[in-house]
Amino acid sequence: MDINAIFSSRIKHSTHLLALFGSLLFTLGLRPYSYGTDDQAITVPFLMEKMLPGTFSNDALIDQIPYYTSLFWDSIGIIAKVTGMQLELLFFLLHSLALYFTFYFILSLSRILFQSDLTQILTLFLVVFFQRSLGGFELISQSLSNRISTLPLALFALLLLLKKRLVAASLILSIVFILHPLTGLYFWVFFLGSSLLDKNLRQMTKLLKLHAPFLIVAVSFALIKMNADASPQAMVSFWASEQWLEIQKMRSAHHLFPSTWNFMDTAHKMSILLMGLILWLTAKNNPYQKVMIGGYAAIILLLIFNFIFTVVVPNSLVIQTTMMRASTLLMLFSIITTAGVFSELLLKNNITKSTAASLLIFLIIYNYDSLNFIMPWVALTWGLTIILLLAYSKAKKKALLIASIVVLVLSTTAMSWHLNKISGGFKISSRQDGYWRDMQHYVKGHTDKEALIIVPPEKSGFRIEGERSIYGDLKDGTIGLFNEQYSMEWWQRMQQVGVKYESGKLVSQYTTLKADDFVQISAKHKEKYTEIYAVTVSLHEIPEFPMLYDNGRFRIYRVL
Repeated sequence: MDINAIFSSRIKHSTHLLALFGSLLFTLGLRPYSYGTDDQAITVPFLMEKMLPGTFSNDALIDQIPYYTSLFWDSIGIIAKVTGMQLELLFFLLHSLALYFTFYFILSLSRILFQSDLTQILTLFLVVFFQRSLGGFELISQSLSNRISTLPLALFALLLLLKKRLVAASLILSIVFILHPLTGLYFWVFFLGSSLLDKNLRQMTKLLKLHAPFLIVAVSFALIKMNADASPQAMVSFWASEQWLEIQKMRSAHHLFPSTWNFMDTAHKMSILLMGLILWLTAKNNPYQKVMIGGYAAIILLLIFNFIFTVVVPNSLVIQTTMMRASTLLMLFSIITTAGVFSELLLKNNITKSTAASLLIFLIIYNYDSLNFIMPWVALTWGLTIILLLAYSKAKKKALLIASIVVLVLSTTAMSWHLNKISGGFKISSRQDGYWRDMQHYVKGHTDKEALIIVPPEKSGFRIEGERSIYGDLKDGTIGLFNEQYSMEWWQRMQQVGVKYESGKLVSQYTTLKADDFVQISAKHKEKYTEIYAVTVSLHEIPEFPMLYDNGRFRIYRVL
């Protein structure tokens, strides 16, 4: 049986729906949805303050909102006010929608590039097991963010570019830039490389159509944000100061500084990244060869540029753009390209089919980096094998479709059950520790709105349900990338609450703090707050202060 006939127009739409449905379940299973953790420990309080100014009183992190150059969270705030939805439900719905369209446009892109429905199925399996790219950046995150929400729009813009709808592609990319400037920048660099190499796009009128709308919007937006919000005096200088550079190396070396990365891990990811470029160089008959090679080359030059100006001659503006994130795009395109090449091999003789199937399974194993999930991986691999074997048999199309659905759903269910069991079950509410949330609820109900809470720096997200200003935590240092003054202040505060830099990482020694340490912090800030409290783990006793509440894991003391 002709394997491509299996994915004929009669079942094409069912295949699309199956792939999208399966990808959504896989993603929620592989990386269970999360609210109130990771970067949301910063962005959710930002959103809360935007929606209700004054929620946080004299909070050093909240004062950095002007340096967060994105209108994404402003848009979410408007949606929340108009719909009246709770943030937990709204975030989950938007995250699910973003995932759906991300996979939709990834699969659409794979179909346009290789004119094969089979490529979409192979792309799905490979994307599901997508590793972190150079710098440890994810393609698909566990929680709602401006990056994951703008990715489908950026992919849509790329589809428009391939269809030669240049003005529309540029305008869509402009929207992406406003919502998440970095994603917009990376895709524009890809567009630039494509338009310079492809002779059909290199004409002056087409170059203007593709780039002028984006550049006008992007430059205007950047100038407006700089003049209206952030203080130029507080922003990081053009050439990075030694102190600011050291702070960034201490907290974000794994993202920003390639010289600190593990060589073997980097080589592994580079091999995946370069695979797509090598395959495109051999795709002589593909009409999109020049577009893709030009985009690849532009991003690779961007990564080289980033290496020079973060390692050799450190430049703050380059470091701030976290250009290594752009490698995520190349790894995605490499996966799509690999799927396209394998789908072509699967159409050939039986020996080639068997070789391609073996290589595909090997690639999944090679690209999968967590032994915790071995059982669902086995189910998935067997599922893929069964589908391929059925494809070579004389089975009827209807029987094959049913078998494929059953295998995919069972594999998905097994994987989701296993992973959600490990992570504590699926939930759209906060994934923060229950005792930590309980302490936040106590603080919200029993302290003044203008109180300051000193918390263990290794515990993030207290603002979300506590709705009180905190002295700071390790996560807060993220914003120091864009504000040198705040970066210095954050590091000073972290040292005051027992954070040290040891063996290449930041270590919290908060439990060693004595009453005098909290008194010193209180003395510096007592004019700004009506009350000051300290939250500790229950084993961290401070008898000099009155204890107000102990939930068995955490306790809170009144300092002032």
